[in-house]
Amino acid sequence: MAKISIMVGIAFFAILFAVMVNLLNFSKNAYTSGSAEEPYRVGLIMNGVSDDRSWGQSHFDALSRVTAELGATLLCRENVDAGESFDETVRELAETEKCSVIAVASDVYADRISETAGKYPEVYFLHASGTESGKNLCSFNGRIYQYRYLCGIIAGTQTRTGLIGYAASMPTSEVNRSINAFALGVRSVSPDAKVLVSFCGSWTDEEKASADAQRLIAEYDIDVLTHHTDSLAPLETADKNGIFTIGVNFDNSDLFPATYLTGCVWEWDNYYREQLSDCIRGNFRGEFLWLGAESGIMKLVDPEKTGNAAPGYEDALKDAQERLSSRSFDVFYGPVNDNSGVQRIAEGESMSDGSMLNKFDWYAEGVEIVE
Repeated sequence: MAKISIMVGIAFFAILFAVMVNLLNFSKNAYTSGSAEEPYRVGLIMNGVSDDRSWGQSHFDALSRVTAELGATLLCRENVDAGESFDETVRELAETEKCSVIAVASDVYADRISETAGKYPEVYFLHASGTESGKNLCSFNGRIYQYRYLCGIIAGTQTRTGLIGYAASMPTSEVNRSINAFALGVRSVSPDAKVLVSFCGSWTDEEKASADAQRLIAEYDIDVLTHHTDSLAPLETADKNGIFTIGVNFDNSDLFPATYLTGCVWEWDNYYREQLSDCIRGNFRGEFLWLGAESGIMKLVDPEKTGNAAPGYEDALKDAQERLSSRSFDVFYGPVNDNSGVQRIAEGESMSDGSMLNKFDWYAEGVEIVE
């Protein structure tokens, strides 16, 4: 009987040892594509460049940090247009470079991403600013319009002329959502202020974005300017003219120390860490995610850090931050009127996610489009 007990004990410990070895091997190779010689490969496609200190760099920097943490390799492809070069770049990353994941960092690829993902079912696709989903496709964005509202509070407190410039790319639902959120924030503290919007028609064209900003400065008495372009040209132009600025996508307070007030910026690390870890483990979920403040992917550049914001915004900003965090309030809670006086959101009602994402074709009270 004692001999049987000893043999059972030996067998138990042998099995336990084998399990531990397998676990160690899994841990060692969890972040490879099958062998220690071939690190897990992640592709990144962008319509701009990786050092733009804007939208593109926010994704590149986050993925660089996260892939390094996970022992993976990042391959970045810049200035990829939404036509055939996009298809060719995906083919190269998937077939030649053997990427297991491809992150696509622009909504300009929205018309092609679902079909393209379908051609490569073994590759996981992560689409920033998209809304599509599929078996191997996850689209994601953040509710940065909430931070636009907070920036609007600071701009509304800062302005002395009551005229604020907004240099924008194009009138998509995403851009219109941000314009309206900003304007509502402005008018929450400065009810008669106006937000003057000029569309340059491009995310990345430096000359067009600069010209739009210069026109707003030269033809209107604005004293604060913000933008929704990947180009920093509007901030550069405003800074040269001594106009206060509010940024987006990336903290550029160090570039404009005399004029930068604040900004709403992205820090994608939490999202990419979770998604890549799930991909590696085979736990990918094809879904659309619209992430809020709790995700940690967005932040407001501290206006106290920049030192340029006029005092008086503090109480209104703190109150809005607390209400947004508690979810007792969101930016598009009624009553909200458009700029022709028509009530778009009734008191006690809120705008649905579907409408905010896909049907924002109007502008809030106080917004004027400069043709």
